[in-house]
Parts: sequence; structure tokens; C-alpha cells
Amino acid sequence: MSRFPPRRILVAYDLSTPSRLAWKHGSALAQRCGATLELICVEPFLAASPEMAALAILTPARARRVRAQIRKETGAD
Repeated sequence: MSRFPPRRILVAYDLSTPSRLAWKHGSALAQRCGATLELICVEPFLAASPEMAALAILTPARARRVRAQIRKETGAD
């Protein structure tokens, strides 16, 4: 381990298999370092037009569903 271990570790999470693996690795690293593990939810979206961009708006209901799914998968609170 380095002389100056991290105090906080940020993991980008998009409900994909690679991000689940990143969460597991980040969690293990945080435990070893005594760091805080933080998660940021990301949703890649490419808007082809302003009309398509309007479809990407994260409604409160969708936000609640995504948050619940992330909590279930990661055990985060």
C-alpha cells in the first residue's frame, strides 16, 4: 500500500456487469485502506436530436427505481 492511502474512493456505476465488478474492487480497496466508498450513478445516453434528448429525462419515479436497484445490488444505503 502507498504511504498516503486514499481517504475516499469514487466508483461510477451504471448497472452493467463491469460496473458491478468495479464496485466489488472498490469496496475491497476501501476496506484495506480504511477509505470511504462512494458511488455515482451514470447513464450513458446519446441524443440524436432535442426530441430524443427529452426522452432521456430522469423522472422522479425512474430515479427511485434506479436508486432501489443500485441499493439492492450493492448493499449501499
